[in-house]
Amino acid sequence: MLANRTRSRFAALFCFGFLAVALMAALPARAADMYEVHDVAVDATAASAAEARDQALGNGQREAFYRLLRRLTPASYHSNFPNLDAGTVATYVRDFSVANEQTSSVRYLARLNVRFKETDIRFLLEEFGIPFTETASRPVVVLPVLSRAGTSILWRDPNPWRVAWSQVELPELPVPMMLPVGDLDDVSSISAQQAIGTDPAPLDQIAQRYGAGATTIVNANIATIGPPHIEITMTRRDIGIAAESVSTRVEAKTGETVDQVLARAVAVAIDTIEENWKTQTVMHFDRGGILAVSIPLTALEQWVDIRARLRQIAVVEKSDLILLSRNEALLNLHYIGEVDQLARALAQADMTLRESDGVWKLVTPETRSMLGQNQ
Repeated sequence: MLANRTRSRFAALFCFGFLAVALMAALPARAADMYEVHDVAVDATAASAAEARDQALGNGQREAFYRLLRRLTPASYHSNFPNLDAGTVATYVRDFSVANEQTSSVRYLARLNVRFKETDIRFLLEEFGIPFTETASRPVVVLPVLSRAGTSILWRDPNPWRVAWSQVELPELPVPMMLPVGDLDDVSSISAQQAIGTDPAPLDQIAQRYGAGATTIVNANIATIGPPHIEITMTRRDIGIAAESVSTRVEAKTGETVDQVLARAVAVAIDTIEENWKTQTVMHFDRGGILAVSIPLTALEQWVDIRARLRQIAVVEKSDLILLSRNEALLNLHYIGEVDQLARALAQADMTLRESDGVWKLVTPETRSMLGQNQ
């Protein structure tokens, strides 16, 4: 990471000796994952097959480059992107792979996956004053609730809002989204009223059923008074973090059917969810600090897994271990940005940061039940 912050917020901690041996568990999404762009279609025709291939790969890498910049940055900064030619873009490419190649004497077609050099991209964005995020969200279960005339539906047919969501390709990064299948287990897990209610238990239950870290209730309220429009409220609930909502409005165009407006509203909702995530997780290199945290442990082996997870979190510059015992680890976390951004990033690694009586604790799923924290 970049140079350490100088601001200090840590409390003095005492220490004693330790030793740990551990098994590795599944790691959270890495910052490096954000710098991989997949499945770029390339197609070029030239005087020869070799020339067509070179042209296609150059164009494909350039397309992947701008997809990457759009993924990392808020939309309001996209007009500030530098206009780079394919040769210059190639200097930012770490490596690439191709699939489904098809060639003729003058034409080349393929699908391209490209990995970019994280440090070089960071420096480029900083040089042009463009804020960016490196925090990938854990998968999110989307629950499309349709409200009209005081009635809300989720699973019951007809729900054209859920149908509209099922007909689009959902993004993989920075916020991977998935739709539940709507089987009997889903129907019994959560109702429309529970989805838009305040009890987190049904939401956490369906998130855990799909191996997700969060739910997003996308409540489309079709106006029955005034000009035709849809009010959309998107409420994200991460396991262990309070729910947050954002709203937008989609006006119906002249001659549009309800289904057409809903289809357009899905795209608006996806963009809003992604933009909200980028805004919340953008890297603030001019801010940061050091936070003393206690990590309850049920076994020493957990520490190695937690340490590996911390190393994958972009906003964590480093962690200084102060103490390790059989039931607790104490460390100072050097982080970029604000504490709420740190908490959000840690949640993507399935770790909950909470403060109680002036003491910050970092809680894992294994220790939540031990501490009586079922969130």
